[in-house]
Amino acid sequence: MKKQARADYARFLIALLLATPGSSQFEFSYDREMEAKEGKVDVLRVLGPDDFAMYLVFDQKTHRPWMINYRQPAPRNQRNQATIASEAEEPKTPAMMDVQLFFGDHKQVNNIWLPHHIVKAANGQMTEDWKIGKYKLNPNIKPNRFEKKK
Repeated sequence: MKKQARADYARFLIALLLATPGSSQFEFSYDREMEAKEGKVDVLRVLGPDDFAMYLVFDQKTHRPWMINYRQPAPRNQRNQATIASEAEEPKTPAMMDVQLFFGDHKQVNNIWLPHHIVKAANGQMTEDWKIGKYKLNPNIKPNRFEKKK
């Protein structure tokens, strides 16, 4: 779970801010040009530590991130885990699924273009639809906000 959380953090950081986590090494390479419904897109391949891999897709007209594509283990059915574990002596390799995050409705926030609509799809089926009303970049957070309440 920790590896998955770090990978998700890195994907969002790369897709939204075109930055990488400071402590990790990532390799970016141009992969290809593709035709999409909205027009032509450029595809970058991003590789990183712990088998991190994703494709970052940019709209050629706006040069803004349009989509990321990656593979991750499919969620397991918790009810059947005991049965599966007892039937097989060795754990099976988890099934993998394709995940896409589509970014749209880009607006400027403090001179940074950020998406205000994100759609997540797994194996071609929409699973989440986020509409972001407001971003706060570098808000002034007081240290006492993190104090334990009595």
